[in-house]
Amino acid sequence: SGELIWARPSRADFILFNADQCRDKIVLVRRGGTDFTRKLAVVQAAGAVCMVVVGFNPDEKKYQRPICRVSTGAVGGDDLPPELRTLECKIPVIYILQCLEPALQNGGCNAFIHFDAKSPPGWKSGALYIKGETKKFRNPEGEAIAQWSDADLNFSDEKAMIGSNGQV
Repeated sequence: SGELIWARPSRADFILFNADQCRDKIVLVRRGGTDFTRKLAVVQAAGAVCMVVVGFNPDEKKYQRPICRVSTGAVGGDDLPPELRTLECKIPVIYILQCLEPALQNGGCNAFIHFDAKSPPGWKSGALYIKGETKKFRNPEGEAIAQWSDADLNFSDEKAMIGSNGQV
């Protein structure tokens, strides 16, 4: 498991006040305020190993929208500072429901699980494992509910649990 820390400002809409404290940690950011690309740019520049975007809708019951656009480099109209204008995504980016936030704050985040999937080149698919919360997301038949893109997931024997420190 890894140490979690909130970005300051929490929406990561400009360079973090606590950037020195974010190095080698899983950084939590709130959704909203700016696009996902800018959030990634400032969190990654702070040296984080993962960014977790926490939803803002307390009534959201399932993943209604995935993080569907993280752009490479500055997008037209961006006001990124010069040191952040070139962006290459090097860390996992995860979206969670606001209702799962208490589990994160109580030490419930154990690992990021990587698995093989048909994804764009350079992408790694996976999920954040939050212990004790999975029973809340089961249908009446007891099957786990997961929301994925239209990609055809291909699980292999090489699935690995990666801790926040990047170790298998």
